Amino acid sequence: MRICQEYPRPAKLLENEQSTLKFLTTDPDSWGDCTSLGSQARRALDRSRAGALYLSFEAHYDVRHEGSRMRLLFGALVSGRSAHAYEHVSYYLALCRSLNEARDDWELLRKFHFDHDPLTEAHPCLHLQYAGESPPSFGELGLCDDHLYPWLSAPRVTCPPMSLALLLHFAFAEFRDENTVRFSERKCWREIVCRDEALMLSWYYMKCGEHFQGSTGGSRLLFDRFYNGSQQADS
Repeated sequence: MRICQEYPRPAKLLENEQSTLKFLTTDPDSWGDCTSLGSQARRALDRSRAGALYLSFEAHYDVRHEGSRMRLLFGALVSGRSAHAYEHVSYYLALCRSLNEARDDWELLRKFHFDHDPLTEAHPCLHLQYAGESPPSFGELGLCDDHLYPWLSAPRVTCPPMSLALLLHFAFAEFRDENTVRFSERKCWREIVCRDEALMLSWYYMKCGEHFQGSTGGSRLLFDRFYNGSQQADS
């Protein structure tokens, strides 16, 4: 059995992500200095009508890190073909460095995608991808990604499933300041992250564990259960 068969259905995931966005629009701590989380969350909700199988969100957070002014860019795109099939599921985290603090001038340093792709053969259904195709908003921000070679899509590295709350939480854990620490430690936010761990990670690690239960060797690989098109996954 393939691991991704347990992935939440589009309606359930979209409901979950909309709930996270609603929290960002109503919680006063998400409107701190140098953040567009609250305003962009409101725009994303306005674009995502109730019952529609579509959600798109992009925002940024500015933070001091290792002596430099940095900008974290977040993105989420979830769309469904139907109630039971996805068109696209992708999250990204990018890191920029300020080139001139007197101007809104940024250099793109890193960019990572976290994708769910259950259809394309010879790909891991859940994977981490360095760089990859950049959204149109990067051009609008004047960000150049040529040095990241976005045309090179491989390798795709198997990884656990992602959600918006999980993405924000681990990014804030890596880039800590007074605001991100206060935000991450609040009980109401931790309850949201705990909810997403249950929705996105509980079945993932359970299925990984089941693969090894009663295993006595042989050639059955956990790797195959993540890979689209692998005949071994069905054996």
